[in-house]
Amino acid sequence: MAQDTSPPPRGSWIADSASTKHILISRESFQSYTTAGNHTVSGFGSVRCHGTGTAAVASHVKNSAYNLALTDALHVPDSPYNLISIGRM
Repeated sequence: MAQDTSPPPRGSWIADSASTKHILISRESFQSYTTAGNHTVSGFGSVRCHGTGTAAVASHVKNSAYNLALTDALHVPDSPYNLISIGRM
């Protein structure tokens, strides 16, 4: 059986055990927001963090729905993916 080795599409949600922060592409997910100064994030190259705050994310597992509050999340519009930091959950 062949494996699909193509990367996930841009904007996908990825649970990341190596990430120390939650990273979101969209500003609209944030319930509270503080504009960041000249802060950059590495991991996908060096990209600018536009702000930080608490984001609300809906998750569905099997037949159940959950609302996640991601605190101290970073708004990084140029990130290829949305990351949920496993260590921060």
